[in-house]
Amino acid sequence: MFLYSAWFRNAFADISEQDHEWVACFLVEAKSDKEASEWGNYLARKYSSSNYEEAFIKSDIEFLSNEEQIILSDQLPIVKYGHEASDLEIGW
Repeated sequence: MFLYSAWFRNAFADISEQDHEWVACFLVEAKSDKEASEWGNYLARKYSSSNYEEAFIKSDIEFLSNEEQIILSDQLPIVKYGHEASDLEIGW
């Protein structure tokens, strides 16, 4: 399992505001970091394209140890590779 983080920039928020740039994180179940990154980026770009004020900036992917998976699976949404997770499921 991988921790996927996507950074967004709100085009309408003043640069001094806390919400000008923000990060969203979720877990991706995938065979590889490449698959996890591709699927996370697909979902992030899909969100950004339907919310024109939120520009997708970049992403990061991190492989999780078993212990980290246990801890974070209680705190973050889990998306399986190929699952068209809704905005509500991810919690953008």
